[in-house]
Amino acid sequence: MLKKYSDLLNKFQKLEAALQDPATINDANKLKETSREYTDLKPAAEKISELSKLEKNIEETKAMALSDGDMKDLAEAELTEQENQKSELEKAIQEITRPKDPLDKKNVIVEIRAAAGGDESALFAAELFRMYSKYAEGKGWKM
Repeated sequence: MLKKYSDLLNKFQKLEAALQDPATINDANKLKETSREYTDLKPAAEKISELSKLEKNIEETKAMALSDGDMKDLAEAELTEQENQKSELEKAIQEITRPKDPLDKKNVIVEIRAAAGGDESALFAAELFRMYSKYAEGKGWKM
């Protein structure tokens, strides 16, 4: 496992311990910041621990593949499946751990107005509103 993943997992565990610390619980601002950071890291930490377990399973399967007999064929078949799972999991972890834009958590106000053009501009504005509404609904955003 890569060092940055193990560092991220250690940071997650420290945040978990900090959330149980009475000093953190008594300080509202510190609790808010720690829990926000914990929530942001939780999906990545879960995937990283899953990757760690999968890597251990791959090592065990490789050891079984070196043996002779019926288990060798089964182990080789399972090894290819596990390697595929590992590559998919690594892609998912890279996607999750990609740096986030600090403006992502900010709110947005979109104003749609019908301009000069009479009824046609009002119809276009209504369609535009429906389009943005459906998009926001699909992303799970509040409107």
